[in-house]
Amino acid sequence: PFMVCYNTPMTPEIACYLAGLLDGEGYFSFFKRDKPTRGYHYIRYEAAVTLVMTTRTFMEEIAQLVPYGGGTVGRNARTLQGRALPAWRLKWSSNAAVLLCRDIVPYLRLKRQHAELIIALADLKQSAQSERIGQGRRFPQHVVDFQDAMALEFRKLNHRGQPRP
Repeated sequence: PFMVCYNTPMTPEIACYLAGLLDGEGYFSFFKRDKPTRGYHYIRYEAAVTLVMTTRTFMEEIAQLVPYGGGTVGRNARTLQGRALPAWRLKWSSNAAVLLCRDIVPYLRLKRQHAELIIALADLKQSAQSERIGQGRRFPQHVVDFQDAMALEFRKLNHRGQPRP
């Protein structure tokens, strides 16, 4: 099945509610994907915003609050077998994650920097579309360098315990 993401903004009340949920229980990530295509490997980066909770119906209701869709609800792979309640994961990735970040960034407190990085990369990629070159229309080196730096910054932001140097 394919998914369509609309650029319909959400109401400020819903954006504020989702920002609070994601600030407390959410996880913003940015990771590298190796995508094999016709004999060569194309490295691409993907942003994701994830929320994990134990009530599936609640997660499905949250997914319905986002007007442009894109959120998928599934079992959380990291559920501790026999030691915790089953958990459900709601995940927005790629374009849906960017649209969600644009709507909730004014209301985020703890994870604002995460959302701002996702938005900055999306803006840079959009501005560099005309500069894509070569087989697979790769992004220019300055975009690739920014993505690599952003991946390191996300690792620092998401690190638990003492801050990394």
